[in-house]
Amino acid sequence: AAPFAEMRLSSILIVCISTANAFTAPPLLSNVGAKSLAGARSLPPPRIRASQTPRMGLPETLPNLPKLPGPLAGLSMTPVNEWFLKAFASPVLRTKAVALIHPVAMIVLYGVCLYTAWLGLHWRSVRTMPAGDARSNALKAGAESKDKHFKIGSVLLGGSVFFAIEGCINTWCRTGRLFATPHLFAGAAVAGMFALSAATVPFMQRQTWGAAPARWMHMLLNFGVVGLFTWQIITGWGILQNVWALVPWKIAVGAV
Repeated sequence: AAPFAEMRLSSILIVCISTANAFTAPPLLSNVGAKSLAGARSLPPPRIRASQTPRMGLPETLPNLPKLPGPLAGLSMTPVNEWFLKAFASPVLRTKAVALIHPVAMIVLYGVCLYTAWLGLHWRSVRTMPAGDARSNALKAGAESKDKHFKIGSVLLGGSVFFAIEGCINTWCRTGRLFATPHLFAGAAVAGMFALSAATVPFMQRQTWGAAPARWMHMLLNFGVVGLFTWQIITGWGILQNVWALVPWKIAVGAV
């Protein structure tokens, strides 16, 4: 039980740190005065012609991976490095069409998140009704909400974590770096809280003393997810406008 307790504690610490950083300014802007920021806002946005693209941060070569042990020591990992560079340096990954996958998917998942939360609250209102014939009938009718909440929640978990990682990879492929902004840290917190929320489900289904705390933890984590997800939509809107204005639809094969 000790290793699982340490894993849960580590996950909670990561979520707390990411959530705290989601509402703080990046370190590089902490010492900039208001006058300097006002001057920076007055500068016109940079314009990039269709033939220009953000410079890739990918290196021309990657260091060889450590040699494999035992009978696999003769295998070379160099082809893996070369494939990695060619795959992630593809001009297709730097086009506007690919860059729009993340925001469109996240907007859809935000609506799914709200619907899943409503299903969960509806099932809880039915489950906590006073005992009686009315509760028995409501439990039978509300069982569909429970099943939908479980199935759609599973899809929401997988989709949110997948597209959170996809967004980071796409940003790195287009710009060669990740930007330490509230949007990035809030996204990491959402993914972590989704994982912790899913981890409470087996304990919620047991008729033991731990079921009630697990249910409360599940609800609190998901309330936090809805709040941070809403914050993600707000902070991501400006990023979406920059992508729409600066990222071209088509990139020449030889562009860097």
